[in-house]
Amino acid sequence: MRGLFTYGGSALLVGVVLWAAAALLPACGVGNSIAARWIDWCPVNKSAALDAQIAVLAEKNRTLERAILQRERELAQKQCEIPELAQNTPEEIDRDAWDSGRVSLLEGCWDLDSRFATTNQSAGEQSTYTQWTMCFDADGRGREEMRANNGNTCSGAVQAGFEGDGALSIEEPGDLQCSDGGYIYRLSSRCTLKDDGNASCVVSQPEVGGRTTVEFRRSAREN
Repeated sequence: MRGLFTYGGSALLVGVVLWAAAALLPACGVGNSIAARWIDWCPVNKSAALDAQIAVLAEKNRTLERAILQRERELAQKQCEIPELAQNTPEEIDRDAWDSGRVSLLEGCWDLDSRFATTNQSAGEQSTYTQWTMCFDADGRGREEMRANNGNTCSGAVQAGFEGDGALSIEEPGDLQCSDGGYIYRLSSRCTLKDDGNASCVVSQPEVGGRTTVEFRRSAREN
């Protein structure tokens, strides 16, 4: 009896160990016997599953790349039209009003349409004025501002009116003061209307005898 119990106990112990192993080791296949369930086991092939997922993603990536390439080709074949920007054009000057001496036609602003330069008598330096604007009211009273290429600005009052011969006269009351502390000797202008609508003005400096010719046009900013 003692021996049988021992043998039985050993058999029971072995059975428990085998059952525990079968519980810890998952089976890949299905068996009909207890032995099949713990002997016929194998680890899941995770590497193969991962490779399959990578292959699927790679194919999706190639599909997207082909779609992008096709869209780029379609875009390259399209020609975009750039809309034309609205351009301001100077107002046409009424020649009849000019010839009749109607000063109200000057109302608004006029811009320099040519080159104008001055020379500093003491330093001998020349300044080129790229901007010269005159703005008048209906009675010919106005103000002017000049801007040189070195940033210097000169401004002051002006008065315009027509003379008996049909020429437009523009006078400054005195020397034109500038932002650098200097000044431009008083300017006196006589202007005639050209066929292209510009005013051609002979500008003189009575105090020093300077003289030049410049052109003004109706400012496009007024339209």
